[in-house]
Amino acid sequence: MTSTPYEIYSGDMSNTHLVLKDETINTIMNADDEKLPPTYIVTTVSRKTPKQTLGWLINKIRGSKRDGGAELIVMKQHRSPQEDYVLHISATKLKFLEAAEEMEMMKEDSNRQMREFTMKQLDDFLPNGMNVEDLFNVADRQTIVRHELENIRALPEDNHIPGYPTLSLYEGQSILSVCRKNDIITKVYPLHDREHLKKLGQKWYISKKQPFVGL
Repeated sequence: MTSTPYEIYSGDMSNTHLVLKDETINTIMNADDEKLPPTYIVTTVSRKTPKQTLGWLINKIRGSKRDGGAELIVMKQHRSPQEDYVLHISATKLKFLEAAEEMEMMKEDSNRQMREFTMKQLDDFLPNGMNVEDLFNVADRQTIVRHELENIRALPEDNHIPGYPTLSLYEGQSILSVCRKNDIITKVYPLHDREHLKKLGQKWYISKKQPFVGL
């Protein structure tokens, strides 16, 4: 097993309904199995945050839509007790496609016309020789990941933040906003360094059989 300085939590896409061709789905899923995508958003969590709260946040970020999650990939950087927690946030190729459609993102089609992207018409946005991974640039991916983070909402059963019984939540409230306001999440920013992204991508290479590390 390859050693990495990160604990990795995969996004739960179990509630995703796809309209792509079977061969397209298999190609994308196999690519995601081979190599995890790079970081697009970095989130730091206060070192004073209880592990119960940190685990809840990670589950919200990676959990399925039906469970109030964002279905993203979380990679928790190892740290010393004096440092804040650092979460590297990314997504699978399928998640980028699904989210771009939900956001009604405008993309140029094969006729060089700008129009709303849809998964059903994916081939219209892929000129000859263009791969799915080339469809979205880094800015697109950062926008998508941040949008999904900001749209993690409290469920009816989320009456308070675990570990903080006095921090009440109401249904539909933005989890990210509450955590930032109360200094649980201290920073949220995009990772721009392309060379750093490339190096991280190489470090996070895993085999299909390698399990994700638990919290």
